[in-house]
Amino acid sequence: MAANISSDKIDLVIYGPIRPILENGFPDQYVVHRAESGDELNQLSADVKQKVRGIAVTYHTMHTGKEELSQFPKLEMIASFGVGYDHIDCTYAREHDVVVFGATGFGVLHSAAALER
Repeated sequence: MAANISSDKIDLVIYGPIRPILENGFPDQYVVHRAESGDELNQLSADVKQKVRGIAVTYHTMHTGKEELSQFPKLEMIASFGVGYDHIDCTYAREHDVVVFGATGFGVLHSAAALER
């Protein structure tokens, strides 16, 4: 039922080198912020960090630990592009009720729909 779907835009971060499938793959209800490195992630504004609800990690080489995740107090989900998610601090995520999952292809885009409530 669509009664719980918010009309507010949902802020997401694409963390890591951009993949072509993500270049323009998110619908208009998302505000997509890019951070292709840890430094760029740290440089996102405090306002953006307060709004982010999801992170799509594009490569297993992108360390996504407590230091990175704790910057996003409203974070609800992390999607790891490709196989595995051992580069993500799942203990921190579990302790903060953040869902972590691996996704391939359009799985990242479709799973962002989980934030639409």
